[in-house]
Amino acid sequence: MILYNENRYLSAETVEKCFKKGYHNKVDKMICGNGFSTGFLKMQIPFNMVNIMIAPNKSVIIGKERDYIDNPDNYDQRIKFFYGESTESDFSGADVLVFVTDSFINRYDQIAEISDRVDKVLIDEVHSIHQQSVYRKNLVNFEKKVKGILSDSSIVSVTATPILYSKVDITIRNAFTPKISVLVSKDRKETLERIKIDIKNNEDVVVFTNSSMVINSLKDYKGEIRARFELGDSLKGSVAKKVTIIDDYESNLTIASSRGFEGFDIHYDNAKVYFFEDRASVYESFFISNLYQALNRTRKGAVYIELCRQELSKNRKNDFKDLSWYWFW
Repeated sequence: MILYNENRYLSAETVEKCFKKGYHNKVDKMICGNGFSTGFLKMQIPFNMVNIMIAPNKSVIIGKERDYIDNPDNYDQRIKFFYGESTESDFSGADVLVFVTDSFINRYDQIAEISDRVDKVLIDEVHSIHQQSVYRKNLVNFEKKVKGILSDSSIVSVTATPILYSKVDITIRNAFTPKISVLVSKDRKETLERIKIDIKNNEDVVVFTNSSMVINSLKDYKGEIRARFELGDSLKGSVAKKVTIIDDYESNLTIASSRGFEGFDIHYDNAKVYFFEDRASVYESFFISNLYQALNRTRKGAVYIELCRQELSKNRKNDFKDLSWYWFW
C-alpha cells in the first residue's frame, strides 16, 4: 500500500490510515522528521481507550516530553512518559502512554492488565530496535513481545530507514524530497580546524561523534566547551575528565554522540554539520541508516555537511570530495 503526502509534515489523518485493528503493519515513512510520531500523539482516541508509543532511545522520549511541557497548547491528549528517571508510577489520567523500550518491558505485566483498553500502538524507529538488539537483550524479538500482550490492538512499526530485505506493508511517498550534498573528507585534523573557524565566526555548528578526542579538541583557551550536549553518560564522563563542560541549550554549537542520532531536533537556520567516523574503531563505525538519521536532526536543513571518515587503511590518500546524495529532511 502506498500513501501520498504533499505537505512538509504528516497529518494525524494520514498517520491514522496506517493502523488497522488487529494487524501489525510495517511502515516506511521515507523521510526523517516528517512528524509521524507527532501526528500519532495528536490522534483522536476512542472513549475510555489509550494509545501507546514506544521508542528504543531515551532521548526520543525526553524530547517528546520537553515539547509536551513547553507547548501544551499543541496537544489535546493527556500524555505520560515512562523512562529510567521518570517519576510516573501508574497509567491513570492519561490518553497516551509513551515508553522507552526497557520501561515497556519492565512494566509488561502492568500493561497486560490494560490490554483491552489499548487502541493503537506505535513502535517508533524500529530499525534501531533491530540494530541494538545485538547488545540490548530486552530488544530481542521486541515486536513479538509487544504483539504478545496487545494482539487485539492496531500496531505499527515505523522507520525512515528500513533494514534491507525487511517487510514493508505501507510506504509513504512524500512530495518534499530536496537534494543535498555531502562533502567527504579523511583528514580529521583539517576538519577540526574548519569547525574551529566556524565557531570563531559564530556559525551554527553541529558535531556528531563518538570520540572524546574530537570533542576535547573543541575546548577554548580556558579549557571549556560551551554547547548543547547530547552524549551518552559514559562518553560525557570521559570528556568531563579533561575539559569543563558547560551545557547551554541555546548555544550555537551542538555536540551529539550516537545517542542523538534519533529523536533529537536541532532548529538552527543555517547549520553546518560535521559527522566523524573511524572504520578502525567499532565504537566509531556506523550503519548508513545511522548517518541518514543523524544528518536529518537539523530540521531546517543545513548549508554545509561534511562526513570525515577515516578508513581502515592508513595508506589511502586524504582526499576531499563532494558526494551528492539524496537525503530527506
